[in-house]
Amino acid sequence: MSQPFETDVVLEVQCFGPWCPQPQPGEMLGFLRQTDHSYVLHTNACGGFLFGRPTQEQVEQVKDCLGGRSCEARKLP
Repeated sequence: MSQPFETDVVLEVQCFGPWCPQPQPGEMLGFLRQTDHSYVLHTNACGGFLFGRPTQEQVEQVKDCLGGRSCEARKLP
């Protein structure tokens, strides 16, 4: 079961030389780190903990893994 929540998130951006992340509008899948004062999302030129445009299958796989159900690596298209 998932429960949506709304909160401010600190976006921690890391660039490598001239390469910086460029998140695009739309659905994203991200993994937040909870600190004493906020939630933090780290991203870098390689993606970090932010993934754009996940498929429904990918979202379900993450929910299964985090919910203690089947958590096998699956070949993605």
